[in-house]
Formats: sequence, C-alpha cells, structure tokens
Amino acid sequence: MEKLAFTKTPQPIMARCFIQKDKKLVDGKRYLILDYLQDPGNIGTLIRTALAFGIDQVILSNECVDLYNDKLLRSMQGAHFHLSCLYGDLKEIIPALKEKGVCVVGSALENGRPIHEIKKQEKMAYVLGNEGNGMEKEIIDICDQIAYIPITTIESLNVAVAGSVMMYHFQGE
Repeated sequence: MEKLAFTKTPQPIMARCFIQKDKKLVDGKRYLILDYLQDPGNIGTLIRTALAFGIDQVILSNECVDLYNDKLLRSMQGAHFHLSCLYGDLKEIIPALKEKGVCVVGSALENGRPIHEIKKQEKMAYVLGNEGNGMEKEIIDICDQIAYIPITTIESLNVAVAGSVMMYHFQGE
C-alpha cells in the first residue's frame, strides 16, 4: 500500500479499474461544462455537486486536469461512478448541445447579466471558466447567454462555489 498510495495514511483498500473511453453526449436536460479548469480539488467538488443537483453529464475541455488525477479522485468521493463525465473540444460540443435545444449559459462578469435575470429553461448547460483567467473568448462567443452572481465586498467567488450556486439556482424540476 505504501508504494501504491499517494497519501501518508491511505484507506486500507485498493482496486484496479478500467478507464472508459469513447463516451458520447448523453441525452439529458442539465449539463455542467468546465473550460480549462486546472485545480483537481475544484473539479472534484464540482462533480460531486453536479451529482447532488441532478446534472446529467459533466463535460470537460481537453485542457482540464485529468479525471484520474489522484487528488481529483479523492475530492470526487466516488461521484464519477454515478455521473457521466466526457472530455472534448468545447467548440464542437457546445454547438452540438445547442442543436439539441440546450440553452448554454456562460459565467463571466463582462457583458453578463445577474443570474436571477436569466430564465430557467427545460434544457440548460452552465459553462465555468479557468480559475485565474475565466472562460476563453471563443467559448463565451458561442454561449446563448452570459450570467454572473451578484456579490458584494469581494471581486469573485471560487469557481467551485460559483458553479455550485449556478447548479442550485437552475436545477431542473
């Protein structure tokens, strides 16, 4: 266990698993899209929260941290066993979602509207950008709407917190 584990005090169990490949977009109503997130703790927290709020699929840009990163696996706490996660080119995936009638809402301060002004739709996807730089301009440009969470006293929220607020606010029936 000491040779295989990444932590000082690992759990006393270990398993060998196969990584699923060639996943496709699921036919759902709620999607979480992660654009270039780099912190494995943030991604793991977002995936756990996505499971809690009924997200049908988490879509990660090819530039996101590897889903099988040890810190990410620990922070997901097994949520990935119950929720489809897909890597891909967001410039292809977002238009494919829009063709299926999914309203894509990006998160950014510039040119955004307060989250409570965005009407909840039957099918929605929420895009969260990189921890330091936000969403890439090309991704912002293909979103249907841009939203932000009105806050006071500080400039911004951690991406995992902001994403959790968005998922809660727009959760489906």
